[in-house]
Amino acid sequence: MRSEDYAKAYRDAREALYLRGKKIGRQIYGQDGLRYCLVGGLPLTDREVSKEAWSEAIADEIVHDLAECISPYPHGCLECDKLWEKYELATAGYLEIFTIHRIAVDRQDSTALAERRSLLDRAAEMRRAARKSVRDHGAAHVSITQQLAS
Repeated sequence: MRSEDYAKAYRDAREALYLRGKKIGRQIYGQDGLRYCLVGGLPLTDREVSKEAWSEAIADEIVHDLAECISPYPHGCLECDKLWEKYELATAGYLEIFTIHRIAVDRQDSTALAERRSLLDRAAEMRRAARKSVRDHGAAHVSITQQLAS
């Protein structure tokens, strides 16, 4: 999948959600370098936007097709798989806590906000650390590939 095709699929997913009556907000980039789109007030990753618009299978196919074109990671690297799974779990945990935190913000519940803030900060740090591990490991693949090409 070329980046132009990916961009079109992303725009189409946002449009499909809009046509279904979902409130589509602006796109933002998180500290982790990922793009998020506010859908119904919640920040969704590109994959989550596609999943919400169509299905998990289609979202996985789109992300997988793009990854095959741009990924420096070799297929079948068990360490890559383990690190990506750790990152996925950290992201899911972060989003769960973020959602609960957002509800407390909307309700202006100061007690819940105080309790959730430290949980949210810890979840964000775990997510950043997991993403850094993926990037660091990926850089090792690139380095090895460059050495082999020399």
